[in-house]
Amino acid sequence: MTTTNKDVADSLGKSLSAFETLTGGANDFSKATRDGMGALVGFTQALGDAQGAGDLAAGMLVKLNQLGQKMAAILEKQTARVETFRIGLNRAGVEDSRAFIGGLRKQQDALMDYGVTLENLNKTALSFREGLRQLQTEGFPAQENALRKIAVVNERFGISIDTSIELINNLDTGFSMAGQASDKFSRQLLGFAQKTGQPFNKVFKDFNKSIGTWHSEMDPQKALSKFTVFQQMARRFGTEISDLTNLTDKFETIEGGMEFGGNLNMLLSNLGGSFDAVEATLMSQPERLKYITQQIQGVAGEIEGMTDLGQRAILKELSEQVGVDVGTIRAMMDKTKGGDLERFLSGSKNLGEMNAAEQKRVADENTTRAEKQQQVSDQMISKFAIAAERTAQAATRMSTAVQGATLREVTRTLDKVAPQLNAMSGKLETATKGLKDSNADYLTKMGTLIENLTSSSNTIAGSFSAAADKIDGSVRKASLTGGGTPKWYDVVGQTNAARVKLEKV
Repeated sequence: MTTTNKDVADSLGKSLSAFETLTGGANDFSKATRDGMGALVGFTQALGDAQGAGDLAAGMLVKLNQLGQKMAAILEKQTARVETFRIGLNRAGVEDSRAFIGGLRKQQDALMDYGVTLENLNKTALSFREGLRQLQTEGFPAQENALRKIAVVNERFGISIDTSIELINNLDTGFSMAGQASDKFSRQLLGFAQKTGQPFNKVFKDFNKSIGTWHSEMDPQKALSKFTVFQQMARRFGTEISDLTNLTDKFETIEGGMEFGGNLNMLLSNLGGSFDAVEATLMSQPERLKYITQQIQGVAGEIEGMTDLGQRAILKELSEQVGVDVGTIRAMMDKTKGGDLERFLSGSKNLGEMNAAEQKRVADENTTRAEKQQQVSDQMISKFAIAAERTAQAATRMSTAVQGATLREVTRTLDKVAPQLNAMSGKLETATKGLKDSNADYLTKMGTLIENLTSSSNTIAGSFSAAADKIDGSVRKASLTGGGTPKWYDVVGQTNAARVKLEKV
């Protein structure tokens, strides 16, 4: 079976339809691609109708011109984005912003599987300049990519850049953790949030908020293990992590533990319970929380058997003694909620981390189609746009210089012409008055007026001609590249010659 132009066109048309269904024309790049495919379909269809090489060439040029205009518009937009990025980085203290953007582009290539765009990386870089403490350290440049990856990838999980920066700062301050170690710690928090079914942003914020407690641990893994227990119990009890850590920290000194434990034991003893302050002092924080909870649960039945007045009184007294609100005391009395402590303690001993493959999978699922399309657009044209931005800046500076020279000459000319215009207006007023005074002298006065106007016009024309010569000289000077005839003159001359030839045809 012979394949015809129509068959090719039909096939391309189906491809175009599939492309539109897939992309939905979500951004400028996909629209330009769609238009380009449409132009190709139209060109293929036109092949069969072409009457000769001339028609074929003309049709090709039209379609190529249409596609070229679309791509030029994309390049212009991308160049403007690069310009915005560059200026923002300059203001943020980056010494060579164009080279820095080039580095961001390389990192974007490495993070394609995470749904990261050039704009994401630029925003992160600017935020780092504002809030990252490590920026001032000698070893920061070697860690920069790893740290920036943490923030930009975490954003895929709904974690703000500021929250990630706070985490990085806390890990550096309290545990002296470098880029790779911080990345692993971040993935452990991601894994914990995913395993427990919690919002990622919630877990990260809770850790940052309670970091002061965990800095007392020399081993960051022990700190993380304790955090997971207290974070989950705080959510189960409907309270804050700080409320629970303040409770367990009462035993951090022997004197404080004895005093607190003795008072609590006295209160619980009246309800048939007990509390061993010495034993509690020797426990770890999570074990201590478990022990306190169990002792309160042990007297729950006695409290429930009291009158309403007695219940309120003892719950209030327990609340004041333990240092949490009555609602938390009621939650601690609930054996179902309190029983979760054992499970949380067990889980804290085998903390894993979200591996790179799983991280990529979740990040990809949380990336919009528009962002994915922007990734492709960045890859295809950003490198060229970075170079084009410098050229555009230089061209604009030259254009501004030429326009400035032109404006100055026009201004000077208008200053010279102004007296002539004033003289003309005066003569017009005189002539008008004369016409009113004597109709008999009409022709004579009009003749004199025309002579005066002609003379003034010649003077003004001469002034503008001289200004034009000066402007031409300024443009030549601004356009020269090492002497000789300006290059733009050659281009204009060639263009005009080509136009004349076309007009003759």
